[in-house]
Amino acid sequence: MLEKSSTSAHPRDSRRLYSPAPLRAVLCCAGLVLGGCAGAQEGAPDRSELLRVQEDQVIGPLGKPVSLRGVQFKNWASSSAARPEPGTYADQHDYEQAAAMGVNTIAFYFGWDQFEDDAAPGRYKPEAFDWLDQNISWARASNIRLILTLGSTPGSAQTACDGNALWDVPAYQERTLALWQAIAGRYAAEPVIAGYDLLSTPIPSGSLEQWRTFSGQLVSAIRQADQRHLLIVELAGGAACTYRVAPRATDLFQVDDPNVLYGFAADVPWRYVSQLLPTGYQADGGSYPDETQLGIVDFDDNCPDGSCELEFVHPQPDSLPPASAVALTPYETSWTKQSFVYRISDAQDQIGMPVLQSDTNLGKVYFDDFVVEEYDQDLNFVRTVLSEDLEDPSRWYLYQYDGSDTNCTGCGAAVAVETDAHQGKRSISISGSTTPANLSNSDLAFPVISSYTYEVTGWLKGEHSAAKALSEFRLAFWKYDANDGVVPVRTKANLARYLESFVAWGAAQRVPLYVADFGTGRPTFDGEKGGIRWTQDMLDLLKANNLHFAYNEYHGDDFGIYAGNQGLPDPTTVNQPLVDLLTSELTP
Repeated sequence: MLEKSSTSAHPRDSRRLYSPAPLRAVLCCAGLVLGGCAGAQEGAPDRSELLRVQEDQVIGPLGKPVSLRGVQFKNWASSSAARPEPGTYADQHDYEQAAAMGVNTIAFYFGWDQFEDDAAPGRYKPEAFDWLDQNISWARASNIRLILTLGSTPGSAQTACDGNALWDVPAYQERTLALWQAIAGRYAAEPVIAGYDLLSTPIPSGSLEQWRTFSGQLVSAIRQADQRHLLIVELAGGAACTYRVAPRATDLFQVDDPNVLYGFAADVPWRYVSQLLPTGYQADGGSYPDETQLGIVDFDDNCPDGSCELEFVHPQPDSLPPASAVALTPYETSWTKQSFVYRISDAQDQIGMPVLQSDTNLGKVYFDDFVVEEYDQDLNFVRTVLSEDLEDPSRWYLYQYDGSDTNCTGCGAAVAVETDAHQGKRSISISGSTTPANLSNSDLAFPVISSYTYEVTGWLKGEHSAAKALSEFRLAFWKYDANDGVVPVRTKANLARYLESFVAWGAAQRVPLYVADFGTGRPTFDGEKGGIRWTQDMLDLLKANNLHFAYNEYHGDDFGIYAGNQGLPDPTTVNQPLVDLLTSELTP
């Protein structure tokens, strides 16, 4: 479980939660040691020199390379309009704590509406710049630099997905350009500012090309006001309101500016790092390391650039349940238990993924509570692979087949959350399908073993089911078509494999890379889930590959070093094992 500090009775100004920095480093920062302090002050703000990119390095004072090793201050920037005041996220004491932990950079997030209102676009709030000035002062006092990071844009509240209306409304784009120009103009000569991160995890409404175009406009706007600070261009997190859980290096692109860091996320595998969070993947996502769980794979089998590594494998006939077993009685209204068995007899079957199927059924079928169990070659029980109470369809992908190779979006099937449940509060339904239709969820995919048997059991309920309609829980099988053919499972080697293509892209372009998002959720630090091990392995890999990075995040219920989504950090909620690890890894 998370350790709690024993200093909860003390005021914030006197708490000692982080392991103190080595005495020599403290004396150096205070100016009490006259020589030999360069290592202790790597990345410390210098009033006479800004950071800059030189080929694949970030160069700091005296022309020496600097490694940006930071943590995110998200400042509620991506929250709703009811967010707490940004000044309640952190204060001077938190800068001191971050410095003691060895942090030399803070990714400092801000939201557009912390600076302006829709009612008065372009009229910037003086208190917002006062808040930013205060944080610059605190950062300077703690020898920390800030990466100003845009966390939300005008238009963010106009749609329900992360893509937002920015991408389709020119007025919102113009306001975003103007806001950056105002900020860059004000801080053009400020060395405490490490640089400007143009937009955190952009998700265009249509295509990735929208981000390529708009990022170029942002670069041009900022350069009109500030020619010297380095810029960060992050990889898009997806497109068309769809979040990509395994971003690809092939989606990176360069902008027309030499002073740029290129950013991407490494919060992988997503099912592991986001498990049991109120805003993330709500089911139990297992532990790390674990060779029975999939690591980072990409189930998008429709990528024209040929980078996809997964190929759908049609099951052998003896793997399919007979049609008579999966036909619901017409007008059936009671919950019915179904069980099907799959024996892995084809070497191509490497990955299994649960599927909810409803073929040619104008009625409605409810799905709830399915379990996948694994048996060895002698049919001895090995483990329960999955046990899912179907409460949320948001991570299930609807596919309808009309005889072509593409998803038929006009074939009529609809997906809904139902309050009629076999267990729990909700179930998922498919209704009105005129062709074969199914729901799949790649987050629930798992590696299968040759000659092993997998039993799928679930509960179905039908309303006005067609007499010949087939409705079932089943497994789909995939082949991992990488060069070495080795299925990526949840290990350090496969975290390294995820980073490889990004590192190779940076090396080929001779540009530095910034991991703008890496971290694992607070629930992964409970029990034996392995959050400390995951963080240690990722830090090892980031440093070995000379990647700049910022840990997600300092304060928040989901990923925070401190828990809490309002008010200043509470010392009783600190994740002390994580603090100890970061201190040992980041302190010079």
